[in-house]
Formats: sequence, C-alpha cells, structure tokens
Amino acid sequence: MEKQSVKGYEIAQKKSLSGDIEEIQFKIHSTIGVNPKQKKIVLGLIAFFGIIFSFFFAFFIPFFLIVFVLVLNAQTITVNKKSLEIKNSIPVFPKTNMNIENIDHFEVKRIETRNKEGKTMVTFQLVAFFKDHTNKKIYNSPNMELVDKMDKIIENFLKITDETNEKQLDQLSTSNLERDLKDEHIVEETLGNIDTSIPSKDYPFSLKSDLISVKVTYFSKFNQKSLGLFLIIFGLVFSIGSVGLFSPIGIPLFIWGLKKTLNKQYVLAYSNKLTYVTKPISLKKEKELLKSEIKSIEVIPSNVRTNGVMSFHLVANTNEGKKIKLISHVFNVIALRDIANKINNRLGLDNT
Repeated sequence: MEKQSVKGYEIAQKKSLSGDIEEIQFKIHSTIGVNPKQKKIVLGLIAFFGIIFSFFFAFFIPFFLIVFVLVLNAQTITVNKKSLEIKNSIPVFPKTNMNIENIDHFEVKRIETRNKEGKTMVTFQLVAFFKDHTNKKIYNSPNMELVDKMDKIIENFLKITDETNEKQLDQLSTSNLERDLKDEHIVEETLGNIDTSIPSKDYPFSLKSDLISVKVTYFSKFNQKSLGLFLIIFGLVFSIGSVGLFSPIGIPLFIWGLKKTLNKQYVLAYSNKLTYVTKPISLKKEKELLKSEIKSIEVIPSNVRTNGVMSFHLVANTNEGKKIKLISHVFNVIALRDIANKINNRLGLDNT
C-alpha cells in the first residue's frame, strides 16, 4: 500500500497487481491536526495537568477526560468501489458504512460560527449527496486543504465528474459574507425554490413591477418583530410601572418598538429617478434621487448584529461619493441583493 504523509493525516492507496487503485484510505491522526509524535506530547501534557487539577478540583475530571478522548481518537475513512467506511480508533464513537452506488457527488461546505467573544470560527465539512436528494456529513475539520483534497481524490477515484472542483479552493477561502455580497450566481441559486410573490421571512419584500416603475416594500416585521414586541412591552412596563418616573426612557423604547413592528420601507424606481420613504412612523419625508446622481445601487453590511446575525443596508452610491440608505437592517442578504439587481436594471445601471 502506497502512503503519503502530511502533517496531521496520511493518505494511502491500495493497488491491484495491474497497478489500478482498488482502495483509498485517509487516516486522520487526531482532531487537532498533529502527527503521531506531537499527539503523544499533547496527550502527555493533558494527562499531567489533568491529574494535577483534578487532585484539587474534582469537577475538572470530566472535562480533561473528554479532551483526552477527543485528542486520542484517530479517524480512518476508507473508500473502495463498493462502499465508504468511517471508523474511529475509540469504539465509543460510532462506525459508519455507506453504499457508493447511492452517492451522487461530494461537496465541501464552509461553516462559520461565532463564539461569545464575537470571533468567527471556521470549519470545513465534506458532505456526501445521495441520489434520493438526502445528504450526510462525512468529515469535519478546520483544515481546508485536507477536506478539499479528500473531496477531489474521492471523486476522481470514483470517476465522479464535478466541474466545481477547479475553483472550489478559492471559494472556500472566501468568507460567507463576502460570497453573499459578490457571487454573481448566488441570488438565482438561493431564491430558485423560494416563493417571492408574497412577503415572508425568506423574502421580506413586496415587489410590484410594470413598464413604468418598480415598487419595493420592505416589511421589517419579518426580521424584527420579536425585538419590536419586546421593546413595546418593556417600554410600557418601564413607563407605567414607574408611575411615569421613567417615562423619558420608557416612551422612546415603546415608540422604537412600534417602528420596528409597524413600519415599512418603500423604494419606487423609475427609468430616470427613484424615491424612498419610511412609513407610517417617521419624521422624514419622501426623498428623491435622480439617475444622473446615482453611480450604483448595492448591498453593504450594517456592522450591527442581532443575536450574532449581521444585518444589511441597501444603499445608493452617488457620483459625489456618498452612500445613501434606501432600505436598512435587512437580515436576508440574498433577498436584498435581488432587490438591488432589480432596481439597478430599472435604472439601467450595472449590478455590483
């Protein structure tokens, strides 16, 4: 069996007497991506500190045991012409076996999560897609190159044609936010199976288009209803419960909640201009921008997160370098990009 060792894992190929590859095996030495020698050192350190801490604080014992087991466990993924097997060195972790005939193709997904400190943690998943339209996670790792290599080697071995492999590594290197804002095909790919004819959480817009104009209505209640109701209740309780003492704080919160629950944002685009306004609770009047003043319409991050989720603004970039907000704080960036494309098309501007 021919072997190729890389930091943290090993790739082996079993060949027949004629030289054809019969089996491919990926052996991942540990979840933390170290080689066997480094693994022994890490396990030794975990055991050393685990014994010391556990001697004084017994509640540390389960924590160190879990960490020790996760680092100790090695995973082997074996692929031949009939099956794909996932086996762990520690029996407590389940063994998985799946029929190759049922697999249509493989994909690598970039998974982004945020911790309590607000830092983004990135991992990559190798996912098998089956002919019955179901899918199953095969492997998960922060090592992008390893998961990408798994995908390409397995598909090549099984003679699965996948045109996305050529640009896959570049796409995986791009953050989900950047891809959502720049990928030319993501709008049609994402909205293809969503009913955009009625406002919903997936598409919180009403769109009316004719030969003269495109009218867009953003229903913020689909994105901010829970927050709006909380502010309404909190504002009322704060004002009434304090017998008016804290009304200067409670009333603005109550009004803010009403705005998030009841307000709609409107954009009306013609071939030569657009207008925008927020109603019914707003002191700002309807404003107008001429096409000659607009360089482009685009979606930008608001840099404000609610429960860890970023919201986005639809802005008009003017020839003077200003960014004028037309629609604000939308969580569904793909739907908002679709709106930007439609307004750009009506104005005869390039999509950005």
